[in-house]
Amino acid sequence: MRSQEPYIHLTIKLPVPGREPNEGKEAMGSKRRRVKQTLSLEERLARRANELRERALTLQPGTEKEALLKLARQAEIGAGMTEWLRASNLQSQT
Repeated sequence: MRSQEPYIHLTIKLPVPGREPNEGKEAMGSKRRRVKQTLSLEERLARRANELRERALTLQPGTEKEALLKLARQAEIGAGMTEWLRASNLQSQT
């Protein structure tokens, strides 16, 4: 039986050989590049899922095809999230 200790997740950033630590990063105070999306998140995720499925159809059975299909399923689930969250049974009663 395993102990009921809390799960701890650690992230360690290792230096990339041949690259300075702050190379490629913008200087502080720089403006962020903002992009105005023309499609909703749901539409973008649905399109991404279709693209991934089409690419998977061209591949032979194997790990790459399975990975693409997994990403497509995740995109489809994400596309339906807002609809699920807007469902009447999840709305607050205030």
